[in-house]
Amino acid sequence: CALPISRLNEVEQPTEIKTPPLSEKDQEDRVRLVFGLTHDDPLPNVSFETLMTYYLYLAANLKFPFFTSSCAKSGPFASKKVIVPITRLDPPVAEEFDEECPLYGIGIDQDEEIEFPLEVIELKKDDPNYRLISDYTYWSDSFR
Repeated sequence: CALPISRLNEVEQPTEIKTPPLSEKDQEDRVRLVFGLTHDDPLPNVSFETLMTYYLYLAANLKFPFFTSSCAKSGPFASKKVIVPITRLDPPVAEEFDEECPLYGIGIDQDEEIEFPLEVIELKKDDPNYRLISDYTYWSDSFR
């Protein structure tokens, strides 16, 4: 019982495509949520536009202030660890964009503003911002 040649070349098209829902447990899915993607969509590379999208998401969802540590000079040959409050994010600037350029949190130390790349900010796992910063760092490091 042979099928006609025209039938052999036909590919049955699916009638319904089911995309799994995004999972809060999956780091890539949490990043997809930032960009309004589905589970099956690839994550975008870092560009000025995608960095701006991530900036807007983080600016709306991070809880400020949050705290990080920094080394401060305490003498000619000494430094000490200080806790610095991060009070806001700096938006990316199109004219200054370089795909190696991260988003910066702005901290205040001794009445001076300090930029901290989000990738170097270490938070404890119980910090409400931990997952947001961790997900951003994963995307930023992996999709440059």
